[in-house]
Amino acid sequence: MQIVIFISGLAILLFAMKFMERALAGLGEDQLRQALETFTSTPLRGIVFGVAATGILQSSTVVGLITLAFVGAGVLPFRNAVGVILGSNLGTTSTGWIITWIGFQMDLAELYVPLLGIGALLVVAGRDDGKLQQGGQFVVAMGLLLFSLVLMKDSVGFIVDLVEVERLQSLPLMLYFLFGLVLTMLVQSSTATTLITLSAIGAGIIDLAAAGAIVIGANLGTTSTIAVVALKGSVLKRQTAAVHVLFNLVVSVSSMLALPFLLSLITDAVGIHDPQYALMFLYSLINLAGILLFFPVLDPFRHFIERLFPAPARRALLVSQVETSVPPAALKALEQDVRALLASSVLLNAWRLGILDARSAERKVLLAETPQAAYAELKADENLLSDYVLELQRVTLTQDQVRRTQQLLVCIRDCLYSTKAVKDVEADLVRFRLESGVEVRTFINRLLQSVEALYAHALQLLEADCCITADDFREMREKVRESHAASNVAIYQLIDQRGFRHDRASSALNINRELLLSAHSLINALQHFLLPGEQAATVSEWLSTRS
Repeated sequence: MQIVIFISGLAILLFAMKFMERALAGLGEDQLRQALETFTSTPLRGIVFGVAATGILQSSTVVGLITLAFVGAGVLPFRNAVGVILGSNLGTTSTGWIITWIGFQMDLAELYVPLLGIGALLVVAGRDDGKLQQGGQFVVAMGLLLFSLVLMKDSVGFIVDLVEVERLQSLPLMLYFLFGLVLTMLVQSSTATTLITLSAIGAGIIDLAAAGAIVIGANLGTTSTIAVVALKGSVLKRQTAAVHVLFNLVVSVSSMLALPFLLSLITDAVGIHDPQYALMFLYSLINLAGILLFFPVLDPFRHFIERLFPAPARRALLVSQVETSVPPAALKALEQDVRALLASSVLLNAWRLGILDARSAERKVLLAETPQAAYAELKADENLLSDYVLELQRVTLTQDQVRRTQQLLVCIRDCLYSTKAVKDVEADLVRFRLESGVEVRTFINRLLQSVEALYAHALQLLEADCCITADDFREMREKVRESHAASNVAIYQLIDQRGFRHDRASSALNINRELLLSAHSLINALQHFLLPGEQAATVSEWLSTRS
């Protein structure tokens, strides 16, 4: 019967930890996302942040996933993210310290019942998904966690009945290390393994050396989740997982080799004789030592990881590295990809029209080798980004986030409308330049001068945080309309002067119309991107309200 109670206690422990993780994530994820952007400007601050955030959220997994999302979004530099990962390893020991102090040094029966009662009351009284309800869920999770420890403490003696303790304590330390590694991989929680080990050492079933080997194995086993997730992920995910695995591998191997010395240091030099406190001190010590070991060589370590998993030659979309389950990070990545899409479409249009200035010509290397290949890549990016927006809209978003996704979807579509309009008239423009007389070529050059000015202004807006208002965009549209009207007048004058045959005149009018549509589409995309408060409307919808 004791083994059934122990297994039940383990199951409740795992459930309580998962429940606690979700409750704390609901309470603190928004603040964590904001803090990630603010307080991780250097690797040292990233380490401190990783320790604090993991200690508060009681889950290195939550911190790691959100960190990964912001790295993928380009908001958090990979160098600083390495610091957060290292810090989260130390922060994850906080749960063990709390449970050692509360759970094994006090009468748990006096604690878990009030916690369960208070937590249940808060859950019932709070609004669905409100802070009060999430706080109640955390309190319930803490009560369940302490209750699970009561079950495991009272039933762990079944091991004594099944196995001779003397034989168990004579096993090689490597077997305990492997046990901690495998158990953590199975239960997906180094904290659960640590709490089980604390119960065993408290019951006298294993000694401090064996318990130390188990938690060292758990320290390595905790990397299995992120490693499996990253196997089919982006390069950035594999780089992040590699940092986690290699750091924990070096720390765990070094700790196993130095385990006798570390235990002697803790019990003799530091003077900690309580086996449970000594175990938690060891767990914290090996991760702190690992941080001190890696911190001076973070840059070479990062470069080694980047060489081990090199980024693809062509820039991958940032959204491919960010899960939509983290909306703020997803929107950051989406905005950066849309900005790049807008800039690329302007460059491609200028390339097709033959109006690339010297500075833009240098940036053309960001595009494919031919206009046709570049357009195909932009179309592929448009499809991927549109699909991502639709996927993002399926998760729970705030009203501001919903409005922003709609605006970015308009940006994506109008950006490609602009590019397609230019593509459709490229062949006619080439024929005019090759076959027409001086008057027609002069007209074409004058027509493209206004387009060139628009593109230069667009690139300037995308490259710098310029102060621009809706009135500025109205002025841009007015200039485009004036240029279009003047070009139409010039075309009819050329017809009267017989500078145009009727078929050429029709082509010229079509070019002028398509360039007008392209310009309006580009301006509309820019306005929706740079003015987040705008009501989302495609250029066709915008034109229809003014017809």
